[in-house]
Amino acid sequence: MHRYVWHSHYVAAILAPMPSQNLISVAENAISARLQDSSSGDISPDELNAAKYALIQLRCLKTLVEEH
Repeated sequence: MHRYVWHSHYVAAILAPMPSQNLISVAENAISARLQDSSSGDISPDELNAAKYALIQLRCLKTLVEEH
């Protein structure tokens, strides 16, 4: 079981043998949607940090996918 709602999308993109822009976008969108909840205080500091880190990793992955 994944700790955060968006985590399964993130893992699918990161661990895919050949990640696609679509997988990455789905993960980014799931994280972004969850981060919108942070304005209402509905997200823990740990999840907020994990989400920010995950977005950085996805941007790096997106760059690698675009280069190939």
